[in-house]
Formats: sequence, structure tokens, C-alpha cells
Amino acid sequence: MISRRALNRATLARQLLLSRHRMPAMRAVEHLVGLQAQAPQPPYFGLWCRLAGFRPAELADLLVERRAVRIVLMRGTVHLVSAEDCLTVRPLVQPVLTRYLAAFGPASVADLQTWSGLTGLREVVERLRPRLVSLTDEHGGELLDLPEAPRPGEDGPAPVRLLAPFDNLLLSHADRTRIISEEHRRRVITVNGQVLGTVLVDGFVRGVWRRDKARVRIELFAPQPPAVVEEIAAEAAALAEFAEPGRPHRIEGLA
Repeated sequence: MISRRALNRATLARQLLLSRHRMPAMRAVEHLVGLQAQAPQPPYFGLWCRLAGFRPAELADLLVERRAVRIVLMRGTVHLVSAEDCLTVRPLVQPVLTRYLAAFGPASVADLQTWSGLTGLREVVERLRPRLVSLTDEHGGELLDLPEAPRPGEDGPAPVRLLAPFDNLLLSHADRTRIISEEHRRRVITVNGQVLGTVLVDGFVRGVWRRDKARVRIELFAPQPPAVVEEIAAEAAALAEFAEPGRPHRIEGLA
């Protein structure tokens, strides 16, 4: 059995969100099987909150050189992917399924269908079952995973992170309570289909953020301990500096 908190930590580990990783932007884009990219800016923030030392020019150069592209793929929405993945991520179920579990597992068949937009996956999953690990969630449902994939356990620390608008972490599971409660989901995903930038505290969504140039406004769903508020403020300041280098920035909503 895998608890909700352990499931949360496993997903954050796959999503490069338990620590900032030192890896090239292209490698991260391919590991994540792309980044949600309905708008041009969120992929930059998506990489910033996952990678140490990431600079916007690194991703911009990949796009200019056509080594990375924005294109309609999973779920019929725009993703930023490597040019190589653009040519291979099609309705060929097995490669898509294997990229998915590495980035988002453990996952149910319903999760796979939610992420990929493909149906009829159960038969394919049954063929792959000898190569997968079967786990049970707190409600008795089955979750599938890759044997060698990280599952760090529920007690590991999860630092504050400011996720990009439309971050894949919030959109890639049928049951999203491993990251966000149903109550909070309604405050993050708007009636017109926008997905706000979110604040992760202890691995779960506890607020949203909005940016206007060098100003970042935080809206927490409930009061947080002073140490956590300081961590959120530091992360917001780093985001403002990333977005508008060298400009005086202002963090609002935490006083």
C-alpha cells in the first residue's frame, strides 16, 4: 500500500520538484515528456522551479534552433517538447505509457488516459503488467509504476515551490488529490479554463501566485507558519528576479 503523502513525494521526485536539479534544459524537457505551453511564458517558469541555474536564454535558443517546439500533443493541448519527441510522441501507446510512468507514476489506467487523451489502454497495460510494479492506494485502487523509479517515502522534505501556470503536475492525473484537494482545485482552475500559478507547501498546493512584471502577489488558502511564509517570500523574490533581472521587485499578499 502507498499512502497519499508517499504518492505525493514519489510524484514530486519524478517531476524534479524535491530539489532543483543541475541538468540541461533539453534533458529536463525530455524527462518531463514536455511542458504544458498554451501560453509562451509558463515553460520558462516550469523549468526555473525545477532546475538550478536555469536561464531563459537556454530554452529560447532551443526554440530558435528548432531543437524544441511548441505543438498540439497530449490531451489536444499545446506542449513544448524536444524536436525528437515531437516526431515520436504520437498515438503509439507503449512509448507514451513508458514516458508517462517515469514522469508521473505511480498511476492508474484512468490517470494514463487523462494525461494522454488516449482510450483503450487497459489491454495495453495488461500486456505490460509483467514489467510493472502494482501498488495499492489508500482507497484500495491499483497504481502502476516502473520498478526502478524513485519512491522516496512520505517523510522526506518537500521544499516550497512556485509552479508555473498550467503546470503538468496539476493536469496529468484523474485523481489529483496527491497534489491538490478538490476544494483548492476549484480555486486554481478557473471557469474559463485558465490554470493559475500555484504555491506548493509540504508538497501540496496551498495557494496561488500572479506576476505583473517585477511584482509577485501570493494568495495563500490558509495561514502558514512564519518559517514557511519566509520560504515562500524567498521563492517569490527569486521568481521575480528570474523574470525581471535587476529590477526592484515587490512581494505582496504575505504581510
